[in-house]
Amino acid sequence: MSNSKKFIIWFIIFGLLVLLFAWYVGFFYKIEITEREMGPYYVVYEGYEGPYQDTGKIQEKIYQKLLLEEEIRTYKGFGIYYDDPQKVVKDKLRSDTGCILEDGSVERIHELQNKQYQLKKIDKKNSLVVEFPFKNRVSIMAGVFRVYPRINEYMSEKGYGEVPMMEIYDVLNKKIIYIAEIKTGN
Repeated sequence: MSNSKKFIIWFIIFGLLVLLFAWYVGFFYKIEITEREMGPYYVVYEGYEGPYQDTGKIQEKIYQKLLLEEEIRTYKGFGIYYDDPQKVVKDKLRSDTGCILEDGSVERIHELQNKQYQLKKIDKKNSLVVEFPFKNRVSIMAGVFRVYPRINEYMSEKGYGEVPMMEIYDVLNKKIIYIAEIKTGN
């Protein structure tokens, strides 16, 4: 077999592997937007200003601190992203990021507040919701490229105002849940 045929075969195999990986992480996932009530959530978080891609480190720090110092295990990380990265320079992007307390840990809120953790309740709200597969960190990027344009288009069509976007990283159920509160007008 000639070298050019080998190259073509390897190129095709590589291309198929790339497509398979893209499918696996969600690049071809059908985006379905629903409107429903979401929440309430009790969260331990830190406010952050800077590039959104750095928020995962904060989530991990909070997760480890809750687990090792408080013996609280969480299975859902979250981020609330207040600014549009296409309109705000990345060093000025504002977010809250951390962990969602599971039902059994909610009773420890006052104890955690006394230990200087930042906590808040995110109330139940009528929201736009998209569920997206969470296989690995590349799924987060795939979600950004696939989900945000669809949500922005949907909000524009319905006349909904711009709102912060919440992302929940549900480790046990292997999904990212995108949540945008429904507000009419700008």
